[in-house]
Amino acid sequence: MHTGLVGYLRSSQGVVVVAGRPRSAVQVAVFAVERVAVPTLELLRGLAAEGSVPTVLVTNRAAEVTASALAACGVVAVLPMSAVLSPRLHETVLAAGREALPGDLRAEVETLHREVLPPDVLNAASLGEREIAVLRLLSEGRDTGEIASQLGCSERTVKNTLFAAAKRLGAHNRVHAVAHALRAGII
Repeated sequence: MHTGLVGYLRSSQGVVVVAGRPRSAVQVAVFAVERVAVPTLELLRGLAAEGSVPTVLVTNRAAEVTASALAACGVVAVLPMSAVLSPRLHETVLAAGREALPGDLRAEVETLHREVLPPDVLNAASLGEREIAVLRLLSEGRDTGEIASQLGCSERTVKNTLFAAAKRLGAHNRVHAVAHALRAGII
């Protein structure tokens, strides 16, 4: 599939393929995966953190993922795999390059997703990196002091981060927050 995708895009007018370059060197990223799952969201979220480049996602299965989670990962369009060798992919890539959200607006949208959305639509793309790290370390049995030491912050910061994550997850305490994060596939 990768070969077909790259070959088609290379032959498309107005598109230059720059595989292997940092996201800051491109205008649009095209990401293809058979099924979108939590590891895919984490990867997309990491790529989005490298630079605010709109991403076109090509997949056969993304039904389990909310549109807001994909948007928080920088995804501006989702196409089926059948569109890989069609003019629709070319048109979508060109449109994504023209209609990309500016970095400050994208940051505003991500903040909105993290702070306003109700707990039932939260997932790995909706929590901050520090919140996920704190929950993951807490699930490993680390106490507040150990987490603070490992993350290079104060115990108060860890407690505040945990409180914010628990509040967004609708959890009553830290154990409930970890349980919810595990069930949701966040950690």
